[in-house]
Amino acid sequence: MAPLTVGIGGDRSGSGKTRVAELLLRRLRGWGAVKCSPSSLYVSVIDAPETLSEPGKDTHRFIEAGAEEVLWVRAPRSEIGEPLSIALGKLSHLAGVIVEGNSAVEELKETADVIIFTASGAENGLKDDVEGLLGSAHAVLYEGSPPPAVSEGARLFRREDEDKLIEYVLEILHGREG
Repeated sequence: MAPLTVGIGGDRSGSGKTRVAELLLRRLRGWGAVKCSPSSLYVSVIDAPETLSEPGKDTHRFIEAGAEEVLWVRAPRSEIGEPLSIALGKLSHLAGVIVEGNSAVEELKETADVIIFTASGAENGLKDDVEGLLGSAHAVLYEGSPPPAVSEGARLFRREDEDKLIEYVLEILHGREG
């Protein structure tokens, strides 16, 4: 059986994607995490502990939060599919995997068990490349006003209610486990 997957995307860097992943990983035993970052030059699936555990990196934060295993995928947005598939295959023995990064979540939006979108509340609106992702989200964590283009079935959570978001996601996952 394939592991459960949670995809976390957001409207921009600093919107809270890694924080949400940390909060979930603290509550989920036997889960792994994949950090996906765009790269214009090359494709890689990084599993080197010395790279992943470098203080200040999101991958280090995942490890500190209790991820069983962590991988870092770097690829051009248009080429994320294959390295993401390789990373998920390497983690297929785990109970579940959290995938952070917009291009990766876009790739998983038809198959992920839960998609979370984090919105920073910035005044200048959404970038065009995140509207489709936002429209696929099961849950949206936001500051200020809710972002436009939220899917009809998505649950909205204010930033100060992030604990309610985590409980909601855990409830969905628990329902999909059995």
